[in-house]
Amino acid sequence: MMADKYSLGSFDRDAVLHSLAGEKLMEGIRLEHRFDRIDDPELIAYFGKMGLKMDIHFSQGERWVTLCPAGWEEGKRIPLLCVMQEVYEGNEHLAVTALGYFYELTKIAANGECILLFFVLEDPDANDLLASLIDEAGALYPVDLTRVYVMGHSHDGRFALEFAARNYKKVAAAATLGNFCGLEDAGRLGAAGVTDKRMEQLRTIELPLANFCGCEEHGGKLPLNVDARDLPLRPGQEFGRTITLDSRIKAWQRRLYAWRCQPRSREEILAAKESPDIVERTLGFPVDQSSVRVMDGFRVFIGDLKNDEGNAFLRMAALEGMPHLPTAAMLNLAWEFMSRFSRNMETGKIMPLY
Repeated sequence: MMADKYSLGSFDRDAVLHSLAGEKLMEGIRLEHRFDRIDDPELIAYFGKMGLKMDIHFSQGERWVTLCPAGWEEGKRIPLLCVMQEVYEGNEHLAVTALGYFYELTKIAANGECILLFFVLEDPDANDLLASLIDEAGALYPVDLTRVYVMGHSHDGRFALEFAARNYKKVAAAATLGNFCGLEDAGRLGAAGVTDKRMEQLRTIELPLANFCGCEEHGGKLPLNVDARDLPLRPGQEFGRTITLDSRIKAWQRRLYAWRCQPRSREEILAAKESPDIVERTLGFPVDQSSVRVMDGFRVFIGDLKNDEGNAFLRMAALEGMPHLPTAAMLNLAWEFMSRFSRNMETGKIMPLY
């Protein structure tokens, strides 16, 4: 949050710091300040006092970390939330940072709502190991394998989407945090984008997905229906990935196509600037359902889009005033969305729980 490169020039840092959102961010920062190693007995005891059993595992030479509610009910199965954030060996403080970034999730786990699994590597192919780790976690803990979810922030959000697409039969829903609303083109952006082949594969599967983006993120990600060069970009951001109006519109049309949502023309996307719906104006495109929540002192603009079967499996959310970071509101809303879904292990179909 303190680094200018991750926000627009209009970002009001003090407004965030002196808010409930800032107070909650400091809970995770305090954890990083206090501890420097993931295997610190005092850190393990800290989570123990919260009611979480923290375990450090190694599989195929790679480290992964779990936090499981202590003393679960006999016979009860609990959802597994896979957080794609770095906990590998070589940088011990980075592993503590993972727990600090996603500290709000540890509260959800301590409430008995899920088991947390932290793991990611820096390559989509290497991340396929997570599929085996899910099975290992299922053998060690009371995991409800019909309710496995995956999330990641920034480039790890792109890894989360790629993993979910490759291993969709194991994943009931996904959340990408700090990612652009559109599906950026891998033909132009390489690993930062989504290939046409992957886009076509996404059309053939059911994958509930919530994407979250701060209204003050670097590169001017919102609203989508403007040329980002007209926004208060900081020096260097004008060379970001999806800056021109044409590329932004195309990326959004690719997202709609991949999730089998109603196609939208350039004219319809541009017309959202004048929409009477503040959610559509903020996001920069039409949505099927909209709502506004106030969380930790800031508004969250939520737009849901339905696929060709009428299922609202795609959610876009914009967080007022926020730069490129996972906030408590973002994490709570991601869990709220994902936890609504399960996957039938026999048919592979998504089953909304409510």
